[in-house]
Amino acid sequence: SRFHGLVSALSQGVPAVATSWAHKYRMLAEDYTKRTIVLEKCDDAAVEQAAHILRDDELPELRNEIGRAADAQKALAKQMWSRVEGILAG
Repeated sequence: SRFHGLVSALSQGVPAVATSWAHKYRMLAEDYTKRTIVLEKCDDAAVEQAAHILRDDELPELRNEIGRAADAQKALAKQMWSRVEGILAG
């Protein structure tokens, strides 16, 4: 459930399920997938939901979706650093 672990997984195209009530987890997850991968409770229903998210028949498409989003996020980061370098170069 650690934020940086979730960032690390998603940025590498690896599906992950997070447990948290903090908004930053939901916002991060929305950058990578439209599926619910943040569980706000840790109960039997949440365990079933996590199992459903990571089902074998759904996993390849989820990996592709997250991988495409990871590529897009990396491109955005490169654009940002290019702008920062331009500003610093003045």
